[in-house]
Amino acid sequence: MIKIDISNFNHDQLNFMKDKLLDEFYLKISTKRSKLRHFRCNLKQITKRPVSIKKNVRDIVEFDFDFEKYQDDYFFYEYINFSEFYRQTKYLTNKEQRECYLMRLKEFAEMPDNIGFYSFDHNFQRFIEPSYFMNKINNNDNFKDYIDNELFFKIKTINENFKIFFDYDTFISPIRSRLLNAIGLEVCPYCNETLIHKLPDRTYADLDHFYSQSNFPLFTLSFNNFIPSCLLCNRTLKKSSITKIMNPRIEGFEKMAYFRMNNVIELLSYNDVTVDISVAHNTEYLDREKINSSIEMFDLNNRYNHSDVKKIAKGYFDKTQNNLNEKYREYIGEIIPYVLQMNEKEYIQYIFGIDFDETSILNNRLGKFKLDLINQLTQD
Repeated sequence: MIKIDISNFNHDQLNFMKDKLLDEFYLKISTKRSKLRHFRCNLKQITKRPVSIKKNVRDIVEFDFDFEKYQDDYFFYEYINFSEFYRQTKYLTNKEQRECYLMRLKEFAEMPDNIGFYSFDHNFQRFIEPSYFMNKINNNDNFKDYIDNELFFKIKTINENFKIFFDYDTFISPIRSRLLNAIGLEVCPYCNETLIHKLPDRTYADLDHFYSQSNFPLFTLSFNNFIPSCLLCNRTLKKSSITKIMNPRIEGFEKMAYFRMNNVIELLSYNDVTVDISVAHNTEYLDREKINSSIEMFDLNNRYNHSDVKKIAKGYFDKTQNNLNEKYREYIGEIIPYVLQMNEKEYIQYIFGIDFDETSILNNRLGKFKLDLINQLTQD
């Protein structure tokens, strides 16, 4: 929901941990000589230009998920889509579902932007032809054999190998608390509701992989794949799902979606109100889809209608009724003269005790809700 502000990061600490991790990784792989040849071979499968293993691994650890920037050097975009399509096959239980899925996959691969699919796996084009797969989708055993040993054999094989080398427990678990502290978030970016409690040697938060370790092991050690989050968002709601939601490392709701309190007038009589999340009408379709998926996955409409949030709404409503009129401002001005010199925006910030700078408020609990609510109450 909230785009992570990297200006709060301790970049010196992150770079130090990154370099140390890479040193340990190179040392570790040198002890696995029997498997090193396969690892080198698998790295070549996702690389478009010949480079050293060290360069490969550093690029993977530092990958910022800007696929366009890396498209001349790596098959990162193709890797993610192959892995995701392979993951989906476990949910196909009958012939009709399998046929529909394979035709959708074929259409996706034939889109102009996805021409790299055939370069990534030279056998893919032959295996995805209906004339080839129609007799392989009738029963579970035939279909599983076709999926595992033909259509997705390459991605399955390289992911099995990547899981051996890109190991979270070995390289990330020991530095998890330091990583979370260096990233410096104070509230979960998925919900903007739950605080991230930090101590010098521990944090009461999860370090989510936006692209899960189980399905995308290539990015298990990628620093930009780490999303500090609350336990409810990560373990209960998101889990290993990669439904199209907003990646907080790249984007947030910002001006595309906003909280809005319904039937505000009911607050005059202390009656109940409801809070909705509205999507701006000019939002692009793909962004709208990701916003709605994020709202649904993290149960935001329900979570923003609990009593704590409504108390804040009532308090803000009272302030707009009692403290934003000229009579009250003149009264305060007699005690604090500089209040009379404030412009309208400065005075509203003073009354609500909130800095309207989004980079600061969005890293506070319910910051997005508070900012949207103040805008609604002072502009409607």
